[in-house]
Amino acid sequence: CDTPCDEVGLFRNAMNGGEDDIDWRVDTAGTQTADTGPALDHTMGDEYGRYIYLEASGGCTQQEALLTGPCLQLPTSTPAQLTFWNHLHGSGMGELHVDLYANGDLVLDIMPPLIGDQGDAWQQAAVSLAPWAGQVVTIRFRGVTGPTHVSDMALD
Repeated sequence: CDTPCDEVGLFRNAMNGGEDDIDWRVDTAGTQTADTGPALDHTMGDEYGRYIYLEASGGCTQQEALLTGPCLQLPTSTPAQLTFWNHLHGSGMGELHVDLYANGDLVLDIMPPLIGDQGDAWQQAAVSLAPWAGQVVTIRFRGVTGPTHVSDMALD
């Protein structure tokens, strides 16, 4: 729970203790807790593929983690869409929210939040970014671990 990790690819973890509580981590072949988290990533599907996840063990239950992406200039001619894969499996699963910054404003929950166990498989999620066409935006994933250690969620 106390291992800080600023950058995860093009995305950046928020500062622990200030904006959030814990960090998203990079993993390859299953989280350390049984009955939660993915066994492998979605993209490669093998032990070499990577994904990011929240570890709920070690006192990291009911903790929030913010992962913010780079600035993106959305096109005006073609509606943009955010598509990502998620894995929210575990009897104590928490919540995954997707937020967006546009014109200095934070828009919470640009899609319905994923709450609770979604099954032991990668699920694809998509949300239209058409309301922000032509604007510069930043996507933020906001994960909240559940009330038990069996709530490791992942993104790919």
